[in-house]
Amino acid sequence: MSNDNYPIMIFLPINGISKFMKNNKFGFIDAKTGKVICEPIYDDLNIFNNGFSIVTIKKIKTSWVVINGIQEAIWVRCNGIINKKGEEILEPIYDNIYYAKDNLFIVELNYKFGVFDNTGKIILPIEYSHDYILDNWKMVIRRLKLREIV
Repeated sequence: MSNDNYPIMIFLPINGISKFMKNNKFGFIDAKTGKVICEPIYDDLNIFNNGFSIVTIKKIKTSWVVINGIQEAIWVRCNGIINKKGEEILEPIYDNIYYAKDNLFIVELNYKFGVFDNTGKIILPIEYSHDYILDNWKMVIRRLKLREIV
């Protein structure tokens, strides 16, 4: 029997969920049942926070470049969000994602910021400065509540 079906490393569980690594990629596994929650397809995973995890994949940003006489690829980290079922809420395409209160996420893409809710719906499009969002957080919450009423 081959060991290819088993994780190489399983980390200590937090709230019943363990991060695991297989073939240099990370996923999540239910610590009690051993059931895979999220396949090991990510380059990094954060622990779950209020039922969501920020996930990261690495993509080549440019073709090969020469740095100090050595040919190297330039990589960029692309971040997304998954839920505890392993479903992608936000595709991993963002430069940064920050947990915010009220089940919201502040996302950054190309030095612009926006706000998404925990279902992946846009609350504020990605066109603002970080300071604008923080200075106008009450307006962000008001938009969220108005959308829920409509």
